[in-house]
Amino acid sequence: MTNNFLHGTSQIAPTVRMTFGTAREEGALKNLALINAQVVDGTDRPTMAPATILMEGAVLAAVGPTTDISLPEDCCVIDLQGRTIFGSGG
Repeated sequence: MTNNFLHGTSQIAPTVRMTFGTAREEGALKNLALINAQVVDGTDRPTMAPATILMEGAVLAAVGPTTDISLPEDCCVIDLQGRTIFGSGG
């Protein structure tokens, strides 16, 4: 999986890019959690909601039900309540 999950969030993607861009300028990518989203992963699996997508630096670390994902203490959290994220299907 890649950052293709961000394609379904046209209003959120600039915020995510800004978060990662600032982190790159500071010399370290930060942990980012997109929480409470509806995730459509592009496969035959059912839609997941509420779901969390956890990025640890530039790595997609976890995608799953919000209640199942533990967030690092230093995590930047963006609440996507009411928004859908579409994955690339693989």
